[in-house]
Amino acid sequence: MFKRILNTYLIVFAVFFLCYSFLNWLLTTKTRLLKIDEDYSDFWVPIIIIYIPVYFILWPLLKNSSFKSNIKEGLVWAVFPFSIGIPTAFSQQFFKDISYQVINIDRPDEIGLHSNERFFKIKTYYVSSNDFSLYKERHVSGVRSKSLKVNNYYIATMYSDTVNQAFKVAYGVKYTASLNYGLLVRDEAKQKTREFNIESANEFSNYDFYNITFFERQMNSEDEVNFHAAWRNNNILKDSNYPIVLVPKNESFVKMLSRGRKVTIFSIIISLTLTIGLLYIFNHYRMKPNS
Repeated sequence: MFKRILNTYLIVFAVFFLCYSFLNWLLTTKTRLLKIDEDYSDFWVPIIIIYIPVYFILWPLLKNSSFKSNIKEGLVWAVFPFSIGIPTAFSQQFFKDISYQVINIDRPDEIGLHSNERFFKIKTYYVSSNDFSLYKERHVSGVRSKSLKVNNYYIATMYSDTVNQAFKVAYGVKYTASLNYGLLVRDEAKQKTREFNIESANEFSNYDFYNITFFERQMNSEDEVNFHAAWRNNNILKDSNYPIVLVPKNESFVKMLSRGRKVTIFSIIISLTLTIGLLYIFNHYRMKPNS
């Protein structure tokens, strides 16, 4: 029974990992039939729906095994779902990125000719840093030791030339910081937030808009929504249609893919190693005679 559980687990892992990755890429990237925030489709959805195959395929085997009842429940409700869902979630961005290439264009307005592409190198563009706007986002999590995540979204107009001031593209810069309210008194937390706001404002005022490697287009993400919120905060631009938001990247495209590949491989190895190790430990103590 132990070998059957282990083999079935490995099959469920492989089938779910490959099938979900393919369907997620097909529906949200290739065909875009599903318009869903990538934070949900890449992370939360696989972690939730993995419980379906685990419950209907692995749980019947566990019920008939000689593992203790608490071990059975721990495996089906925690170990198996997390060990499959988490590496699947961590791998989604990599599988999407490798389906793209960096498109070389001459001007920002040419992005409209490549509606399904995500990464761009632009030969000539101009940024009006004076026409920027800011959206401040705050996330508080935790009960006793509250953690505050602070995100400042700056967005500036991006032009193809200095004569034609029609804009359809914007330059987005995000600054983020994490504060722990459990370690800071209320006044200290407010002071840290103010210091972060001042620091990010100073960095953006001196930002080098042209020393970048390539741009990533924001598509169906929470960041895109927040950049659009920054756009609405500009009294001059808020009545204009939402622009295409480009975020600068300072690493090479190859390096970015290599980093994603390492995360994917590492998460799979860690999950499989821990899960298989736990199964062998549980099986060993199940068979060990009581002294």
